[in-house]
Amino acid sequence: SVVGSANADTVAISSTTGSTYTLAGGDDRMTGSVADLVATGATDNIINGGDGDDRITLDDAAVTLTDNHFTQLSSIEELVITASTGATSVTSGGSFNAAFANGASITQGAHADGTAVTYSMGLSNVDTTIALTSAGLLNAAGENLSVTTGSGADTVTVAAAAFVGVTGAASSVMAINTAAGNDAITFSYSTLVSNNTAGGI
Repeated sequence: SVVGSANADTVAISSTTGSTYTLAGGDDRMTGSVADLVATGATDNIINGGDGDDRITLDDAAVTLTDNHFTQLSSIEELVITASTGATSVTSGGSFNAAFANGASITQGAHADGTAVTYSMGLSNVDTTIALTSAGLLNAAGENLSVTTGSGADTVTVAAAAFVGVTGAASSVMAINTAAGNDAITFSYSTLVSNNTAGGI
């Protein structure tokens, strides 16, 4: 077991699961991988961030998080995903809401061209901020960028400086849907090769 201090602690989450992390005060910083968060009910890592603004950073090249991965987390405020070469997929549910009961701030690192980014968080009921950076051109199949949030007051920022799209039939999609709540959406992009639009905001 790992017990934190009243200060800002830096913790490496063990890949050998079955440990309990009980952090205290301070803005704690934890680093691990997706596999470290899998809940089986047998040998799970149990992580309580305690007081303060507590962050988990995942260092996988590609990230797939389901609601299962949030089962044994509590008192977490920030999630950082450094995925750069593979796809990213995050799905929320009741476990996510409990883990981020004070609200969630999710930061997606620079994401490579040619892969998909999907945040399926329509079941989230906490205020959520998602800030992601993409190097995707969105000019080929499999490069969809999709963000869906739930009923909280959500803020979504997408920085897609390389996004140019493609002329003709659509082959990839950027879709942002913040559903209910007092929400804000900001996204930036490059000069589009075509300005045809299907649907709207």
